[in-house]
Amino acid sequence: MKKNRLEMNTYVKIKGAGALKIKISTLLLFCCFTTNIQAQETIAETGIETQADKDWKELKYVMITYGAVKEKQKMEEGEGALGIKRYYDKYFKKRSELAKAFWYKYPQDPRRIQALKFFFSPYAQPYFVPNKISDSLKAFALTIPKRMKYLRKFYRLMPVDKVAYHQWVKAGDDMVNSILNSDADLKSKVDAEFQLTITRELNLNSRLYFMVQRKEKSEADYWEHFEIQSWKHIRLSLERFVDKYAALESVSSYVKDALGAVINYAPAVSDAYWQYFYEITGSNHPQANQLGIKALHKLAAENVAAIEALKEVDYSKPLDMVFTAIDGSIVDLNTMRGKVVLIDFWAT
Repeated sequence: MKKNRLEMNTYVKIKGAGALKIKISTLLLFCCFTTNIQAQETIAETGIETQADKDWKELKYVMITYGAVKEKQKMEEGEGALGIKRYYDKYFKKRSELAKAFWYKYPQDPRRIQALKFFFSPYAQPYFVPNKISDSLKAFALTIPKRMKYLRKFYRLMPVDKVAYHQWVKAGDDMVNSILNSDADLKSKVDAEFQLTITRELNLNSRLYFMVQRKEKSEADYWEHFEIQSWKHIRLSLERFVDKYAALESVSSYVKDALGAVINYAPAVSDAYWQYFYEITGSNHPQANQLGIKALHKLAAENVAAIEALKEVDYSKPLDMVFTAIDGSIVDLNTMRGKVVLIDFWAT
């Protein structure tokens, strides 16, 4: 787990919104790859491409594509920063609508739960840009430089179509509640509830958090307090989720996924929450004998140990590491001093 923690921290050092888009897009591509296998199996069973297969292909396609470059340029030239916002909102909304449509249209399709996950994806969550924007904001949008610190401020000024937002929220509530109140298998219910109570809140909070101006080092104490408060509801939701499904060993993986998302925005908060879950899942926990609580306690202990180990690393010194490469050879970095060495930490 110490190695995994090092992998995560190395990965998180990639900066900027572009890096975040790459991460999310990669995850979407991975989802599409795995679900493509399911689609091929469906076709192979009958030898015929059904309408469900065609709709699934369309959904997967729109989840990883946008419109033509000229379309974006035209909207940007016409409305500046507002045009860019409308451009992305258009495609996020389309993804959301197609995911919801597939979910309702094919209640017996095994890919339905993946369609639900697509619906809750950050890249299918609309910006809820209103049709009517004040003339003053339109004029301001045309003056915004293409630099993130200016765009953040503009995005915070953007009004929200509250009707569209509440419709989107209700759609998610309805889909998940229909699964929870059905005879679906337990895994489907757990996945659905996690999407509603954790994933959706993570995405909403992440988007709002991203709109905040860049932090100043001199404001470290303020930001530490702000981050703890900003993400606190995620921790509380996770805790309720863990207690509800304490008997499932897999519950620890849900916590891992959630805190893995938080670390992209607030690494210190993620570290603090691992410490928190380590402390509350000990022998004093009311369900300490349950598989899920035991698994989470072990995982939290490994993360806490890795966090403490990282604090002892002297980053001013060359990395001292000996490991076994994929081809079975032993690699000792001490033998490579004076050379340019790229170490690629990766995981599925």
